[in-house]
Amino acid sequence: LNSIVKLSNSFSSIEFLKPMNHTSKPDKRTGKRYTGWSIKSRYYADLLTEHNRWYLHKIKQVPEDIRITPLSCYWWFVGDGYRTNYRLLFCTESFNKKSLELLVAKLHIVGFTTAYISSNNRIAIHGDDVNTFLHWISCVPIAKQYLYKFSGKWKTKK
Repeated sequence: LNSIVKLSNSFSSIEFLKPMNHTSKPDKRTGKRYTGWSIKSRYYADLLTEHNRWYLHKIKQVPEDIRITPLSCYWWFVGDGYRTNYRLLFCTESFNKKSLELLVAKLHIVGFTTAYISSNNRIAIHGDDVNTFLHWISCVPIAKQYLYKFSGKWKTKK
């Protein structure tokens, strides 16, 4: 719930409805029920415009004017990122090659020169840039449920 409230507060110009929780049916393996949270915004023409920027002719793409900032990268990492021993990866398989190249170029512009497109179309950052990236996005207060993504020691490839 805290991360949903935090996310909605990041978009102060958009009015959101009250967060809703949903309880699952019992899990077949464990018998447990799980609770999840969701939030919806009121309909805004601005959101339709933004949707159309990302889905031009119903094809997902990254807009040319995307801004790579600590805030945008924080949400990108906690939503679609993960780390391995030597690199940080973003799940970007659903983007076309032009969009991937644009994102890597934008990451290079802000200083992450080790960013590249992996063989499975994920964007990767490796080496010392991993620590630099995590430090850069940690200027955004880290929600406690995402602390695990920031903890642990990083190895750097020699």
